Amino acid sequence: GIMGNLPLSGHSLVCCVEPWLKTLLSRKASCWRVDRREGIMGNAQGGQALGKGREYMDKAGDYARQLGACITKDTGGQADDMASSVPGVTVGLHGPDVILEGCRVYGEGTAIASTSIGQDRVYFEVKIERNGQWAFGVARKASHAKAMKGGEGGGVDSWVVTHQELDALVGDVLSCTYDQAVAPTCLKFYHNGNLVESATKEGIKGEVYPALFVAGGAELEYEFDGERGFAYPAPMGFSGVMADRRIM
Repeated sequence: GIMGNLPLSGHSLVCCVEPWLKTLLSRKASCWRVDRREGIMGNAQGGQALGKGREYMDKAGDYARQLGACITKDTGGQADDMASSVPGVTVGLHGPDVILEGCRVYGEGTAIASTSIGQDRVYFEVKIERNGQWAFGVARKASHAKAMKGGEGGGVDSWVVTHQELDALVGDVLSCTYDQAVAPTCLKFYHNGNLVESATKEGIKGEVYPALFVAGGAELEYEFDGERGFAYPAPMGFSGVMADRRIM
């Protein structure tokens, strides 16, 4: 009964079980006395108390072992829960005419990811669901209010590949890697897993976000963090975009 009422959190185990055992043993110790001359228990209740004490100790040990497994799972679970409680990387800021439906983006305008790129090496993808006018790459936060048409503005706010540069079809996957661990920084684009060397851009500085632009009936489906799985494996050393709280 007492063991069943103990709280199940690992923190409470430390705070509650140990004092409970100390109290239990101190109470039972009060009816134990050793006859120094004979070296045996002098109190008739001592044997019963000792047996009870051992029984509770065994139960406590079993309980602690069970809790240990739960705590190990819980601790990992807490970390996992904390990680899973962090929303996946989705679209954050976007233009007023952009329409979001799950991971699909259509309408007209620019949309940027809900978190900026904080990792040294990052990889993300979009899939063309409907063709039209589109652009895909990285951009500054302010670009969501602009038409990000293929690096309009000389690459000041956005660094992208566009429908004009690639002969991409419905179902094709566009991806990019952004490497901030090299100097100058390097942004590379891939079409169905194949590097598009002519689209490579270097020397990007400052905070940027995964970004895309749609117009003219285009519809793109994004995969920023890889939670649903990438269509093509990220190159070695690269991983999906991490939400800010996951970046250590």
